[in-house]
Amino acid sequence: MWAIKVKQFEMAELLLNRGADIFQQDGEGNDAIMHALSASNWDQDTFIDFWNRMKALKYDLNRSNNVIFKVGNTLLHLAVKRQWVNVIELFLESGANVNSVTNKGATPLMLASSKHHCHTVNVLVKHNADITIEDKSMEKRIEDGEYMLGLVNILIEMLRYCDCCTQHVPREAVFNAFIDADLPNTCLRVLRRYIL
Repeated sequence: MWAIKVKQFEMAELLLNRGADIFQQDGEGNDAIMHALSASNWDQDTFIDFWNRMKALKYDLNRSNNVIFKVGNTLLHLAVKRQWVNVIELFLESGANVNSVTNKGATPLMLASSKHHCHTVNVLVKHNADITIEDKSMEKRIEDGEYMLGLVNILIEMLRYCDCCTQHVPREAVFNAFIDADLPNTCLRVLRRYIL
């Protein structure tokens, strides 16, 4: 794990060839892939290179896609936190559950929307993320302005690809309409109506 965390690929390959287990978890329940994804010295391109190298060595990395590690995150949650859109796409195309939840019930879409990561939200919505899932503290989150702005951003991203709305609804008008019409409840109702 240490060799992977510090990006010593040759050492990692040597250890793996001698029987080291890339999926072995440390005391906190994280495996080598989780360490690579969460280490600050890694970037998106290096992670993708690592992923491809491990696949070339015949490791079935897809089995880690939906593991909920001890702190409650999946690999997809961490990729969303880092805004690594190419890695998010890689995970989703490899079978990651777009609606996986943390121990607190947060989905990758909730994380992306609460941080206003519009591009990440767009990728998750295109992969059929369920915007109607509520986390364990939904009542509290409904009152959270950051979360509500995130939901509005989801709606705006959806409107961007709607042929009938694109030319007629400016972004500011959508935002003002939600403010004027009981933002939290209206936003959730509209999203549910058009998605379900």
